[in-house]
Parts: sequence; C-alpha cells; structure tokens
Amino acid sequence: MRRSTILIPTGVLAVAGVLTGTVLWITPASYDPSYDDRVQDCAHALRERNDAGDEGRPGVCEGVKRKDYAALVADVGHERS
Repeated sequence: MRRSTILIPTGVLAVAGVLTGTVLWITPASYDPSYDDRVQDCAHALRERNDAGDEGRPGVCEGVKRKDYAALVADVGHERS
C-alpha cells in the first residue's frame, strides 16, 4: 500500500475536523437565546395573543418558569384593562 493512499484520506479528515471545530467554536451565541430573551419573546407573544383574542400558552413561552409566566400574564392583563 502506498503512502498517498493513507495520507490523503487522513489529511482530508483532519482538515474537515478542524473546520468543523472552528465553525462550532465561532458560532454566535444567538442560536441559544438567553433566559431574558425568552422572557421578552414570551411577553411579546402574550401581547399579540391578547390583541388577537386568543387563549392558551404561546409556544414561544416554553422554557419560561411558571412564576415568571404568571407575572407576564398578569402584566399583560393589567395593560389591557
């Protein structure tokens, strides 16, 4: 077996691994929103929901703690009245 048949695939795999690692390392944190961002998005969705007259918990509010969600619902209800 020649060296080139071993070195070329090994080199390609090494370069692919380095590129993948670099992309994952450089990827901005915006792909994983912070808790504060989730709460803000939830509040916005609740306001839109109330304006439309819909009921139920918006899907955007998944991951918001129960107490925080209850406070947001009360706040949006207070704004409406």
